[in-house]
Amino acid sequence: MDEKVFFEKALLEAMNAYHVPVTAYAVINDFEINQSNTLSIDSTISTTQESLFQVASISKVLTSLGILKLVEKDLIKLDNPANDYLTDWKIPENQFNKNNPVLVRQLLDMTSGLSISNFDGYPQNKTLPTPLELLNGNAPANNVPVEVLHQPGSDYAYSNGGFQVLQKITEELTGRSFSDYQNNEIIKALDMKNSLFEFPLNANLVSHAVPAFVGDKKIEPGGWHNFAALASCGMWSTPVDIAKLILNITHAYLGKKPAFLSKAMTTAMLTRQQNTPFGFGIVVSGHDENLNFSKTGHTKGYQSLFVMFPHLGKGVVVMTNAESGDKLIDYFVSIVAKEHQWPYYFPFFDESVFLPDY
Repeated sequence: MDEKVFFEKALLEAMNAYHVPVTAYAVINDFEINQSNTLSIDSTISTTQESLFQVASISKVLTSLGILKLVEKDLIKLDNPANDYLTDWKIPENQFNKNNPVLVRQLLDMTSGLSISNFDGYPQNKTLPTPLELLNGNAPANNVPVEVLHQPGSDYAYSNGGFQVLQKITEELTGRSFSDYQNNEIIKALDMKNSLFEFPLNANLVSHAVPAFVGDKKIEPGGWHNFAALASCGMWSTPVDIAKLILNITHAYLGKKPAFLSKAMTTAMLTRQQNTPFGFGIVVSGHDENLNFSKTGHTKGYQSLFVMFPHLGKGVVVMTNAESGDKLIDYFVSIVAKEHQWPYYFPFFDESVFLPDY
């Protein structure tokens, strides 16, 4: 059976079994995108390979690239306190960080100790908070304030709040809005033609966005929630664009082709840091040829994941528009792994707990 037919037969079966109306994927083999498509089993939802999904926490990878580019330009240092780069708002001082300030490195590797593991987003037509309102937890923000909950660097704790601090740092250092910097300096450089940081989504793109399904096969009112937390979960994208992203990271890591970051910086990005399964903005597992990097994403009604083995040139990106999409993703990734003879891969969707290093 043709490989594309085989993959899509398996996907369509899983979409029906797990009640996932739309799934999009891109498979990487031999350092190229060799299969990709967007499938819909809902007659009311028309799709193309340019249909947009909320990629949620995969946004953190782009945020991290933006910060690491500023490191390469010597505008910021990884081992300096984050507060050195903040002016009108700073990480509040308490007993946990009084003598151990949060470092930039710790914001990137999830050991900052900062609060907020998840942002709920906002229904359509609700006013979005400003970045400062979000950091302070002030209305209309629906989150608690960003503050240190344990000693920085001592332990892994998934922190969306930490990435909102990185958003503030990005804006301070560039003098630009976060979306302007990311969309024009990072996304364009990576040739991600169908990706952007933007909420609410502009009217010209609304028809290209795949609606979110929540609960018992119901479309979220208004199509989806909006997110003010751009750095942690504010990007729309497609599997092909995310495949371009992870191939660029792979090329930089191997030093074989011109890429967005240098080989040295990308090697640091793909190195597990102390007390965490993360490198910089990305989960890192395995060793030598088995080395792989991955990231999941989940906002209300959307589930997504990518995995890449840089030494082998093998990987996959999957996006879905249903809460049950995580089950489909684990199923499909295992099929791709077997078909393309991946080395041992530990399938685990939940980044809220420490992922063992296999």
